[in-house]
Amino acid sequence: MSRSLSRRELLGGGVVLVGSSLPRLAAAAPRVGSAFPACSARDLLEHRHTQRDLGQRRTFVCAITGQAATEQMRHWLNNAEARFGRGGPIVALVALDVGPFAWDGVVWGQAREHTPVWRHGYVWLDRDGGLQRALGLPDEGPLPWAYVVDRGGDVLAAHRGIASDPEAEAMWRLMAAPDAG
Repeated sequence: MSRSLSRRELLGGGVVLVGSSLPRLAAAAPRVGSAFPACSARDLLEHRHTQRDLGQRRTFVCAITGQAATEQMRHWLNNAEARFGRGGPIVALVALDVGPFAWDGVVWGQAREHTPVWRHGYVWLDRDGGLQRALGLPDEGPLPWAYVVDRGGDVLAAHRGIASDPEAEAMWRLMAAPDAG
């Protein structure tokens, strides 16, 4: 069932999330040293992206599977934008399975309405569960996943947690390393 959400429930003034109905998956999220999994999604401008788009330059990726993690994702994105700018190497993956009762037009319309315009090109949204399954991420939870993906598409760093964790600082240093591009 779809409902309007408050601004507090939004991603960075951000993407509105409608409940998740995907069965729980084993935690098999992308791991350090492995290739970022094959996946695809559309950004809020309706452009199709795949994991190959992440390998064009070192990229910070933040992923969530439900509304419980939106506030923490907003903090990650604000930190990334502060370091790399609004057009920086940032991708936000919103991997949902909202079920058949939420119409595409409603999900996409609310997402665009509540996401700052500058984020529309890097917020990738999948509402059918395909992205969540491709990434091997379990349902919901209060914490987002954060990754650094290199030019070759390999995961250099992975952390599930908040932007103020000590692991986050190590990720920012890795993103800013001289060989980053």
